[in-house]
Amino acid sequence: MGALSIILLLLAYIGWLLLVRRWIGWMYTFGPSDALLSALYVLHAIGITVWLVFTWMALHESSIHLSTVDGWKVMAWWNQLFVVPGLLLVLIMVPLLFFRKRPAALVSCTENHVDIGCDASSDGPRDMKHRFALLPRNELFKVSLSEYELRMENLPSSLDGLTLLHLTDTHFNDTPGVGYYEKVFDQISDWTYDMVVLTGDIFDHLEVLDWIPRTLGRLDARLGRYFILGNHDVEHAQQRRKALVDIGWTDVGSKVTTVSDGDAEFLVAGDEYPWFKPRPDLSSAPEGLFTLLLSHTPYEFNWARRNGVDLMLAGHLHGGQIRLPRIGSPNGAPYKDGVFQSRSTVLFVGRGLGQITPIRFGCTPEVTRIRLTSPT
Repeated sequence: MGALSIILLLLAYIGWLLLVRRWIGWMYTFGPSDALLSALYVLHAIGITVWLVFTWMALHESSIHLSTVDGWKVMAWWNQLFVVPGLLLVLIMVPLLFFRKRPAALVSCTENHVDIGCDASSDGPRDMKHRFALLPRNELFKVSLSEYELRMENLPSSLDGLTLLHLTDTHFNDTPGVGYYEKVFDQISDWTYDMVVLTGDIFDHLEVLDWIPRTLGRLDARLGRYFILGNHDVEHAQQRRKALVDIGWTDVGSKVTTVSDGDAEFLVAGDEYPWFKPRPDLSSAPEGLFTLLLSHTPYEFNWARRNGVDLMLAGHLHGGQIRLPRIGSPNGAPYKDGVFQSRSTVLFVGRGLGQITPIRFGCTPEVTRIRLTSPT
């Protein structure tokens, strides 16, 4: 097989991979079970890999003699079925990743990377998971303290300067240990903000609930602390909710609440769909108020736009966890991380502070402070 054939084959593979990833993301809006989504991931990985192997065999002269008429017929058929459409998908979808229009709402973004230190990686035994976390160039402990300014079209002047501390996907578990989170919160101890919001996947198991006073319990804000749960919080959900409510956090899962800031008011709603139902009922909320939606998955963005949400905060995708230079991450397209906008609805997706698998290459964990400004 020539070098050109290999390159074309790999490009076609990437094209199909991007399409399937986007399709699976779109399916989130229909509320499939985690088991179904996992099965789809496995099936698409197996299917595309089988296609890759077959194409390799088809191009290899020892498998199919291209000098024969039948050999050329097989290749023509396979090119039409897999390679040519895959290349077209690359031509269409890759430019969308590279040349995404800067959202009009995004005024500024700065990131300060802080090396938390590998000594905070585990409070438990030095098992294989811990060793995995210490792989060279793994950015598991290089946390980004990000600051965004967003100009919101419908933010009243009375709320100009409203500042949010956004946390998502803390994934409290044994790697990294509680010392890691304590060090992160030490880094932001001098930050000022009006409200704290947490968008799900908080605890990976109940044994870490006693971490709360040492971590999330340290955060406070004049307008309150609000949270929703994610897909990793489904088991023993009520116990998890109670643990946060008991230290003064407000549970807004499937709810809409009105927050007062002096004479100004705005709405905070929580969307835990598809893992918890129903979605919050925004139709019964007072009209004309600025609406902040906390959602675990960013794939609720279209629903948020249809329901008049002004700002949606999400996580779930961890920024892809692995990013290739200049290409980015194939995981989580199209809403891996950052700011997105559709009409007057703005979406911010955080990369998350924790992770299930202790790997981050080119994709640092993140804590974000977001300052909102009005257009006038």
